[in-house]
Amino acid sequence: MKKQLILLVLSILLPAAAAAINVEFLKDSVMSKMSKQDISHFEAALGDALNKLPDGGKMRWSNPESNAEGIIAVDATYAQGEYHCRKTRLRSRKGEIKGVGGKWDFCKTDDGWKIAP
Repeated sequence: MKKQLILLVLSILLPAAAAAINVEFLKDSVMSKMSKQDISHFEAALGDALNKLPDGGKMRWSNPESNAEGIIAVDATYAQGEYHCRKTRLRSRKGEIKGVGGKWDFCKTDDGWKIAP
């Protein structure tokens, strides 16, 4: 789960110019500016959104001790086999650095929310 979450956070928070496959692209990305505390706030908000928001609902997340923030939107709920799944849109920023938004599906498993296969 941690590895998937890191990949998710990376893909959501990286700016569009970061498409090149080269670690140099991380130096100016939103992810490079996020602290562990910022990521912790994002993870908590994502869990709340997936568990509590109705379809069409949105919520903001932020770390009050930094200028990291974002929006989580839950667009739809659906079943995939035995799993309860949600379609989301995620966008984050820190200061003047904006991340590219992304669309992600998550399914609730016995181990918690996972990125849908």
